[in-house]
Amino acid sequence: MQYVFIPEILNLIDIDEILNNCKNGYINITPNIKNILVVNLGMSKKELTHFINNKCNIYVFGKNFSLNQLKNLSFDAIFISDGKLHFEELEVLVEKIKKYIGVKTILGVGLGKDVIEMAICKKQGDNQWDQNNGILKNERYGIYCSDNNSDDSLKKLLKLSKIA
Repeated sequence: MQYVFIPEILNLIDIDEILNNCKNGYINITPNIKNILVVNLGMSKKELTHFINNKCNIYVFGKNFSLNQLKNLSFDAIFISDGKLHFEELEVLVEKIKKYIGVKTILGVGLGKDVIEMAICKKQGDNQWDQNNGILKNERYGIYCSDNNSDDSLKKLLKLSKIA
């Protein structure tokens, strides 16, 4: 038998008691690490490092990723960076992101925010945002965005979305 715990519960359990009650079993203590799918439209290494420093495992994809590539990945959220896209590329990316509206937490900055707004409008016809300290959010769909891609904005996005 296997028991899996997050580190926060370590102070609440008696490891010896659990091991004595399940002969030939073991305990796996797993840190609470979030898996983030990053759609990189022009991120800096500093921005990527920000996710890693906040205990996020990241899968980085370019703008031309396919939905098939994502099928076997386990991820908690999608982050779309700021950057540049041609109009045709923008439409394709919006269609891909639309499939995850309301399914995964989605974060975006700059152009990433615009992609998300377009995807919400196409999928739901709903573009209602609340604003909190420069962060636009739509908690109904688990979406958190900012026009600004500063370290402070990324930190706020991760905190509000409960990623970090």
